[in-house]
Amino acid sequence: MTSKAGISGFLEYYETAHRNRVNRYIHHGAHTVAVIGALALFYKPLIGVLMILAALPVSWTGHYFFERNTPAFFDEPASMAPGASLAKKLQVALGGMLWTGACFWRAVTTRAPRASR
Repeated sequence: MTSKAGISGFLEYYETAHRNRVNRYIHHGAHTVAVIGALALFYKPLIGVLMILAALPVSWTGHYFFERNTPAFFDEPASMAPGASLAKKLQVALGGMLWTGACFWRAVTTRAPRASR
């Protein structure tokens, strides 16, 4: 997904899979915890791993209770090649963090309309 169309297509897909506002906030929180955990790996590896692992069930809970669907993390990979399942899971997890980063970026760079006088 190096092309702009690829990234925007992915973000569009991800947003349609996360329509419920509460689920989106849950995911943003879980992704933020996972990123902080990844940074903590350099200083406190055990805490970093625990934070990353804790983010997964939090995100899944949002799907089960608010979206009423199964997370893409549990989808079958497109191929049965060795490592395809792990690659799919990493793609879903990293893609979620990309989506959260894009949402935060839009929130920071989008200007609110000025009130007319």
